[in-house]
Amino acid sequence: MKQVKESPLNNRLARLEKDKQKLKERLAALKKKNRDLENQLRDRSRLLHEVPGAIVLIQHEKIVYANEAAEKLSGYPSEDVLSMRFLDFVHPDKKEQIRIVHRRRLSGKPAPGLFETCLVSKQGKTLFCEVRVEQIRYHGRKAFLVHLIDLRKRKERERRLIQSEKMEALNRMASGVYRPYRDCLDTMKECYDLVLTHPSDRKTLPSNTLKRISKIIEKGDLIVHHLEASADFDKQISMPVNFDLRKVIKEAVETTRPFWEQNRESEGPLVRFRTYLRSELQVRGDPEEIKEALVSIILNAVDALSGDGEIHLSAEENSGFANIYLQDNGIGIQDQIKGKIFDPFFTTKGHSMPGLGLTMASSILARHKGGIHLIERQGRGATFLVKLPMAPQRASSHNNTVKRGIKDSHIMIVGDEDIAGGLLVQLLLSKGAKVATVATLRESLRLLVREKCDVILLVQNESGPQNLKTIPKIRKIDRKIPIILIKGHKDQWKKEDSYTSTGMEPDFVTGIPLNMDRILPLITEALALRIP
Repeated sequence: MKQVKESPLNNRLARLEKDKQKLKERLAALKKKNRDLENQLRDRSRLLHEVPGAIVLIQHEKIVYANEAAEKLSGYPSEDVLSMRFLDFVHPDKKEQIRIVHRRRLSGKPAPGLFETCLVSKQGKTLFCEVRVEQIRYHGRKAFLVHLIDLRKRKERERRLIQSEKMEALNRMASGVYRPYRDCLDTMKECYDLVLTHPSDRKTLPSNTLKRISKIIEKGDLIVHHLEASADFDKQISMPVNFDLRKVIKEAVETTRPFWEQNRESEGPLVRFRTYLRSELQVRGDPEEIKEALVSIILNAVDALSGDGEIHLSAEENSGFANIYLQDNGIGIQDQIKGKIFDPFFTTKGHSMPGLGLTMASSILARHKGGIHLIERQGRGATFLVKLPMAPQRASSHNNTVKRGIKDSHIMIVGDEDIAGGLLVQLLLSKGAKVATVATLRESLRLLVREKCDVILLVQNESGPQNLKTIPKIRKIDRKIPIILIKGHKDQWKKEDSYTSTGMEPDFVTGIPLNMDRILPLITEALALRIP
């Protein structure tokens, strides 16, 4: 009787055990499915971040998602990107175009899903991008998935190809025109000399005619000379030799001195010309041709200064090339003519100039397996980079100590980026450093909190010792970070009067104009103070 009563209970317990086992198996399956879903979500998120190109999701005109490529392209951290509108990144010249396209898309009218436009990064750089737009549903509402492809490299390749084709066309044109033009000019000179030797013939000519003919001959000589230098007759340098580029640069500067050095008796504009030449730069080629090219480039920089101004020239070796940076703080080059400055006969100086200076320089440098490039610095004048290959036997003679010290280091430059600062940035980048430039002290502190920094260059300006008050704040964030103070032109305060407060002492002090032979070893010395 007792067994009969226990049997239903046992059966029920057995059923419950089976149900329990099934629930365990189901729970395990659900957990596995959940893990698989999490892995899929993680993989898809990783795919979105690693898509070749920037991706942003726009809803109600606000950016609600941006992948890492978008953050890198814009220069903004993720928390800033997600609080901005897409129009905030669009170049001012293209905002209306984007507004029109967006309105048409919102109203259901046909709108291009693929087009090109210009954006602006946090640093103010113009970004040429291809834009692909797809309308989707996100959280049940209309949204737009935007794929941005950076076209700068493609545009640069296209620019180089076009420039190469232009140079080839120029070489053919110069080769064909040079000799006939020179013969015509020689005939004109002979006729001019005959008139000068016969006073009776001179009396029959209208007044100022001989002076006008003399100016035409002078201009013709200049054009013939430029055509001769640009003509690529055999694509060979007649008698190449090894020479120190620094000496040629100095000769070019002296040749142009009458054009930029202020005459004490005149009231013309004051042009300050500063050179920063590093260690010996051995290149191979024709030193006279290189000098001629540099003279043309320098004179072009002088002409770009509408009034008082500065021209800075620096030269250093990098990756087997001699790099010459020539920078002025003139009016700069307008966007619409940047692609034409190396074109033959293009000039902004009126009909009095043949417009062959930069063209001739570009042709000479190309013949030496080098080149000249414009570095964009909007609103801060123009910077030209001249590259020439180093002579093979001296290409590795540069001191590698500085490279090893600066390469991969994180350097922050705080203060308004003046003309010397621009050259310094280019020099540090060429050495493999990662450089961040910020205009205000507050920005420097914010950046220092978010990112690693190995040394800070604090540019001092008219504010005098007031800006030194930021040094204790920097020390509070990172007490071991080395600080180099760069005193500006108008900095008249004395060192002993300014560093009295504890924590306000910089590790090193230097001044403007920067001595490039001193600043790199100084940065290397500062980096050595950085304790890992």
